[in-house]
Amino acid sequence: MKKSTRNAFTMKTANMREIISILRQGPVSRADLARATGLTRAAVTIIVERLVKNGLVTERGTGESRQGKKPILLDIVSSGLCFMGVDITRVDCSIGVVDIKGKILAHDTFRLSPDGSFDDLLLRVVSGLRSLRATLPDPGSLLGMGVSVPGPVDSNTGNVLNPPNFGMLCGRNVLEPLKDALGCGVWIDNNAAARALYEKDLGAGRSFTNFISMIVDTGVGSGLVLGGRLFRGLGFAGEAGHMSVDMNGKLCTCGNRGCLELYAAIPALIRRECAGRPDIAGWSDVVDRAAEGDALCLSVIEKEARYLSQSVVNTTNLLDLEAVILTGFVTYKPGLLLDAMSRFVQGARIAAGAHRLEILASGSIEHVGVVSAAMLAAERFLTGETDWDISG
Repeated sequence: MKKSTRNAFTMKTANMREIISILRQGPVSRADLARATGLTRAAVTIIVERLVKNGLVTERGTGESRQGKKPILLDIVSSGLCFMGVDITRVDCSIGVVDIKGKILAHDTFRLSPDGSFDDLLLRVVSGLRSLRATLPDPGSLLGMGVSVPGPVDSNTGNVLNPPNFGMLCGRNVLEPLKDALGCGVWIDNNAAARALYEKDLGAGRSFTNFISMIVDTGVGSGLVLGGRLFRGLGFAGEAGHMSVDMNGKLCTCGNRGCLELYAAIPALIRRECAGRPDIAGWSDVVDRAAEGDALCLSVIEKEARYLSQSVVNTTNLLDLEAVILTGFVTYKPGLLLDAMSRFVQGARIAAGAHRLEILASGSIEHVGVVSAAMLAAERFLTGETDWDISG
């Protein structure tokens, strides 16, 4: 292909990706697409016709008009642009096929055996994904796969380093075996970074350009969005769970002392603070008892808020963020925790007098781990980092 022809092709697909990126937020008219992209109405019409011809976009209803004819709205066809997602946790592995709007099209979950091997895990993942792919009307609509794992993980090489309490993945490379077995682009990141991508594009982070998403469950992780893009640094950015909150504290598996994860991860918190209380097995028990006035559980929520807030204050003083979005176990009836965190953070933050920092909990999303993993691949598609062969 000649250089000028290649440049024209690249520009055409870039414009298509931009239009798809806008449409994934909801139905939009041709006129609004022209305004949002800066393209002419004629150029938008040509691109939309090609996307409609290829079964990726459809007309869906009409919008409001102040005068004259109501505009026809365009929307993405659900099954036209799909991505596989693999979410590996210490307890189970979820796999699925997800459309570009985050809708689950096919899904499966299996539990991990404490005695299972890494090779067994890969075999189950590959077999399961092949089965799910076979259920799609058009396997050619699959444009890549994202994999989320507990960090730390090198997102460039696919090497999982030393996730605490997860020997099955320690020192393993997840990326290359899946690329070889499934023959598509594969990207990997820690589960908190994947969740930050989901929040940025489809969740609570859509209103913010700079925020941190913190996942608090069996561990503590985070993903940073700066300037509207996931910030990875050299591949390991966003590990708030390994920010020290006690320089003389316990030794962490990462080599640091007093890491936030040692204190704020829910199992560790409950073992330490709720010993002798057999009625408290998880975070939801703490919250429910606290709502009834249980003094111990109220103090546990305050302590959790303090641990998380210390990390948040350090991060926001450094980066001057707009928002903190909590995900994971702590989104269960989060009012008490959010109130306590807001009180602690706003009182200690350097920029508190200049602007407010929003601290909020993400909504409950079914199969969010798989959807977030798939967004790792969707991001690469929308930013033009993957090849896309579209006819016409």
